[in-house]
Amino acid sequence: MAAGNLGFAVTVVSGAAWSALSQADFGTYDVLIAGDPYCVGVAGSLTSTAATWEPVVMGTAGGRTLPGNRIVIGTDPVTHGADATNDRGRIHRTGIAFAGKQPGWTGIYLGLTCDYSNHAAILAMLARLSTGTGTWSETNSAPCGGSVSLIAAEPSFVDFTTSSLQG
Repeated sequence: MAAGNLGFAVTVVSGAAWSALSQADFGTYDVLIAGDPYCVGVAGSLTSTAATWEPVVMGTAGGRTLPGNRIVIGTDPVTHGADATNDRGRIHRTGIAFAGKQPGWTGIYLGLTCDYSNHAAILAMLARLSTGTGTWSETNSAPCGGSVSLIAAEPSFVDFTTSSLQG
C-alpha cells in the first residue's frame, strides 16, 4: 500500500514467482521491496535467489549499468506502521521512495526485522549489497527500541535524526 501511494506500480509476487524471476525480469523494476512485513522471518526465496537479483541492484546485470539505491530497515512495517503519520511510518515511506528514486536503476528496500533464521545468508546478502570496507553483524538479542543510528547523509532523509529513529 505504501509503495502504491508513492506512485509506484506495485506487483506482488509469491515466493515461488520471485524464485522464477530472471535477472532481466528483476531489471524491469525500479524498486524491489523485500523482507519481513509481519515479523516472522525473511522468506527463503529472498536469500536463495540473492545471486540472481543482487547483481541487478548493484548495476552489473539485468540490463542495469548503475547500482540502485539500497536501504535496510530494521523494523517491520506492519507492527511499526508504514502508513502511520509519525516518524516510524515516515521512515518506511521515505525508505521506499529513496530505494526507487532513480528511474532506470533497480533499488531495494530491504526489511530484515525479526529474521533469526539464517544469519549466514542474511550477512552474505548484506555484504554483496554493500561497497566499501565496513562489515555487517546481526544478533537475536537486540531489543525492540534498542539503539538506532543514522549512518549516512542523503537529502531524502534530511528530516530524520538518530533520536527520531529510536524507540
